[in-house]
Amino acid sequence: MLRFDKMTVKAQEALQSAQEIAGRHENQQIEPIHLLAALAAQTDGVGAFARYRARDWAFAAREWIRATAYGQAAERRAGARVR
Repeated sequence: MLRFDKMTVKAQEALQSAQEIAGRHENQQIEPIHLLAALAAQTDGVGAFARYRARDWAFAAREWIRATAYGQAAERRAGARVR
């Protein structure tokens, strides 16, 4: 069981915000999406860090997709010439 008093202040704030979000949408329990929304709204703490890291991940993923897609297209073009 989670002990609220053992959480960091930012974690407590995020959980409280998630509870408010769930209540506004007439949910009786906190779902992961409520916590995610609360973390995304944080201007500092883990929410801000996660957004910063997500930008890095999104950039890396976009570059990998671009390299993979271009690499496969180049291989197809090269294969078509060889045949």
